[in-house]
Amino acid sequence: MILLINNYIPPNDIDDLSFVPKIRKALNHYKIPFYEVKKVQTIPNEICDKIKGIIISGSKLRLSKPLLFDDFAYILYYIMKFGNIPVLGLCFGCQILHVLNGGKLEDQIQLSCEDYLTEFPSIHPLFQNVSFLKKEDTFHRFSVCFHDLPLAFPKSSQVKHIAYFHHREKKMPCAYEYSSNRFGMMIHPEMNKETYIVFRNFADICKI
Repeated sequence: MILLINNYIPPNDIDDLSFVPKIRKALNHYKIPFYEVKKVQTIPNEICDKIKGIIISGSKLRLSKPLLFDDFAYILYYIMKFGNIPVLGLCFGCQILHVLNGGKLEDQIQLSCEDYLTEFPSIHPLFQNVSFLKKEDTFHRFSVCFHDLPLAFPKSSQVKHIAYFHHREKKMPCAYEYSSNRFGMMIHPEMNKETYIVFRNFADICKI
């Protein structure tokens, strides 16, 4: 079972900047069981015992701006509560993992949310079997959203860049492997049915 951390900020979760309903739809498409939480809440023991991975959703919160610790402490609570299980951070979730792993963010001032040319230096397990990624192809267009852009780590870092996108005539990393079971991406596989397989791949990593 996946623990889905819903970081969407009220008044509702159905506007254009909420990808949570789309994540639910992608998980349901592959019949991947999940339990959804917002903030710190009690999870029944019978559910806790089944949690094998965590997905951290996007949010309108910006880590480049002053925030109260309470605004995102619940995310750290769940990461610590479930120990060394796989974690996939999407959008804001990626920014959280980026900062936790010593990375920096660049304030882009304006929100960017559009399809970008995305390149894959090699096909990472998360991107296996995406229908339009053929062996001879190393790129496609994915939806990428950000206010705060995670910056590349130094080449000496152990963090792997697993996808890049073209932004302002530069090739920038947009997906990371922080460790063998910690992944972050600014791209949104929940936006298209053809890329739902990314969630199935993550479930496989979680051994679900």
